[in-house]
Amino acid sequence: MQRVFQDFVEGVRTSEDANALCSATAKALAALDFHRFAYFVLSKPNSGGGELISTYPQAWLERYEEQKYEWIDPVIQGVRALEAPFEWDQAPANTTPAQRQLFDEAAQFDIHCGSAIPFRDSGHPIAAMTIVAREPPGAFRRCVQANRPTLQLMAVFVHLHARRIL
Repeated sequence: MQRVFQDFVEGVRTSEDANALCSATAKALAALDFHRFAYFVLSKPNSGGGELISTYPQAWLERYEEQKYEWIDPVIQGVRALEAPFEWDQAPANTTPAQRQLFDEAAQFDIHCGSAIPFRDSGHPIAAMTIVAREPPGAFRRCVQANRPTLQLMAVFVHLHARRIL
């Protein structure tokens, strides 16, 4: 684990663009059994799109944008409302038919359950990192719990360096 984290820190520190940051993050998360992640900066209402670094499938990202899911996504709502990390099923809203459809469609792209780590910096838009694993919810929760300090530290590194390059 120590070597994985050292390689991650060095990869993030030397990343000069979003692709390098994405690659370093994905490699380290894979070593912890997480298979996808997204780091995003939320745009302010009516100000255009935000920024994204992600290993989510391109087809899912396109579908998400086409359907304008950012307006109903419980994870986005949770990132806006909560300051502490949370598992997706703990997001403030997750009950409407449209929200259930969003999660059903995400599952078709191997995105089943995840955890979000929000960031609020004075003078900067809200940002977050979400982490996804293939395990069922109970196993996912145990994996997050076992790695929570490492995941939070990794997310902080990604956040600080993403602000530098985005």
